[in-house]
Amino acid sequence: MKYFLYMLNYEIAPLEWRINPDYPFLPVYRIATVIVSAVFWEIFWTTLRSIPRLDDKSATRMTALGHALYASSVSCFAIFIKNPITVLPKSYCANQPMDDVLLCVSLGYFVWDLYKTIVEKWGMDFLIHAIMCIYTYSLIAFCGTFSRIGLIVLFFEFSTIFLQGYILAYSFDYPILAVLLRYFVHFVIWILRYYHM
Repeated sequence: MKYFLYMLNYEIAPLEWRINPDYPFLPVYRIATVIVSAVFWEIFWTTLRSIPRLDDKSATRMTALGHALYASSVSCFAIFIKNPITVLPKSYCANQPMDDVLLCVSLGYFVWDLYKTIVEKWGMDFLIHAIMCIYTYSLIAFCGTFSRIGLIVLFFEFSTIFLQGYILAYSFDYPILAVLLRYFVHFVIWILRYYHM
């Protein structure tokens, strides 16, 4: 119980819990961003669900595709343009402005994903994935450290674009597009192999 109280009130937590003492632990805007994000993804899913051709699974896959497009684009912007990873920072643990908000939007998505996983009984693998993502991104967003590394990890949602695109293309009877999406990454790696030789 005392650990829960430490999470709610950062000032009474022991010093060893204070990863970054200058960083407010639970500011209202981060919690509000997570809640608004979770509600947004539910509205997005409900809107997609109202399309006659889409069933629950297709709407969920399109919502995952929407999050993957968001996550990969904002993380790409944050780690390659806004604060390039090629420039050596003072610390990889230091937060950059607005990084926590970007991570809170994804945290809201994974809260929504956990809700859908429980309600629609998707299975233990989806449940573990949602819980681990919530755990990881809440630590990064609320503790004020490792936001740069969190954005690099968030960039790996790029693979979800091709995964969901491949599955959606097959479900909508576009097998050629599905094959193209399936082998696009392999083709890019094959081309880059010759570029680096």
